[in-house]
Amino acid sequence: MAVTKIWPVKGRLDHSIDYAMNPEKTDAAIRKPDLNSLEDVMNYAVNEKKTEKKFYVSGVNCNPAIARQQFQTVKTQFGKEGGIIAYHGYQSFAEGEVTPQQAHEIGVEMAKQIWGEGYQVVVATHLNTKCLHNHFVVNSVSFLDGKRCRQKQWTDISKINDEICSRYQLDVVERHGKSLPYQLAKAEREGAPTRLNIAREAVEAVLSVSCNLRELKYHLSAMGYICQFDENRKYWTIQQKDWKRPIRLIRMGEEYSNDQIRQRLRNNPPEVRHRMLHLAERKHYRRSYSAGLRKTSRHRKISGLRGLYYHYCYLLGYMPKRNLKPYQVSPALRDDLLKLNELSMEVRLLQEHRIDDLQQLFDYRKTMYEKVFMTEAEIRKIRNLKTRRSTTTLQKTELQSEIEKLREELKNSRWQVIICDRIYSRSQRMKEKLREVEKSGKHRNLAEKNRGD
Repeated sequence: MAVTKIWPVKGRLDHSIDYAMNPEKTDAAIRKPDLNSLEDVMNYAVNEKKTEKKFYVSGVNCNPAIARQQFQTVKTQFGKEGGIIAYHGYQSFAEGEVTPQQAHEIGVEMAKQIWGEGYQVVVATHLNTKCLHNHFVVNSVSFLDGKRCRQKQWTDISKINDEICSRYQLDVVERHGKSLPYQLAKAEREGAPTRLNIAREAVEAVLSVSCNLRELKYHLSAMGYICQFDENRKYWTIQQKDWKRPIRLIRMGEEYSNDQIRQRLRNNPPEVRHRMLHLAERKHYRRSYSAGLRKTSRHRKISGLRGLYYHYCYLLGYMPKRNLKPYQVSPALRDDLLKLNELSMEVRLLQEHRIDDLQQLFDYRKTMYEKVFMTEAEIRKIRNLKTRRSTTTLQKTELQSEIEKLREELKNSRWQVIICDRIYSRSQRMKEKLREVEKSGKHRNLAEKNRGD
């Protein structure tokens, strides 16, 4: 399957930075702030090291060899040299899905179909990664009438991309209603926690114990969801307090449409509902066994930052004897289920270096920060040796190998600094959320006690 993305490029046309020749930016990831000018984008897109000596570079309504000058001529002709100077996009294919020639053909066809009627486009197919991908550089000004290319036109890109891929018999991402972002769709396929599948599990759990919309809304509200199940609404939605916008149930699948939910509620017999509610409310007690250990041989209780993180992971259901389902996690903590990879890295750092308080964290961060400066100085020193005329080819190869090793160390040290900063900021938020969980737990216990009285 092919995925696409596009964004505007702003900057000065005379701001020449040979982005492609920068050795620190030769990875496949492209970040928006890195390409600030038209020449930056052009150099990156048609880099010979990525496009097999420009064999897979084509122009739509322009000559790729002089495309930048042609872009500038159009802008000057219509007096529109400022603002957004171009659009830069990509179309990426799965590993082994297409050949370089097929990838380039698809890219050119897509560029012609979307922008071919009035805009100049450079299409370049990069072969430097396992996943072949096309880059599009689009002039923001039309050569026909001088009209600007507007952001709203990109909403149709995914649809056109899917149509072209279908003609080439490639896989297409299935979409329900509004299309899912690539990262979300990937997480859905891998079963990783996302807001969508956590909400889906919650809805599925309460659908089997409800016979009408009022009961369904009651059970979801108890899980921390705000529901909009009005009969006159075209799409029913649920939302947690911290979310910026609600989720339409139809995004979970066709079986969660308004009519399908009504049908499932009608099909639930009352006796099954009452039995399942009884089982859900029963408290299960784990039988405990004594290991015969003396008090002096018990493990020392972990406190401080490590203890905070362990307790937090326990409440998220990712610690021993706490195998919670995502929708059973407290609503105040539920969004952190989406950040389990980050939490895992932070816990690992705290455990490996036995960091229990902020002072130890700051000391370790300072050590890593100093290591970053030392490694950068060492790399500069070796580069100076490499550029000397007296240095032989063999010596240059050895120096380059040493530089690569130092770069790996530099990357690791910088990453350690970033994780330390994340631990500091996240630990403060953790304490606030734990206070909120404790407060909501007290209110819930008091309400249950009053209801029992």
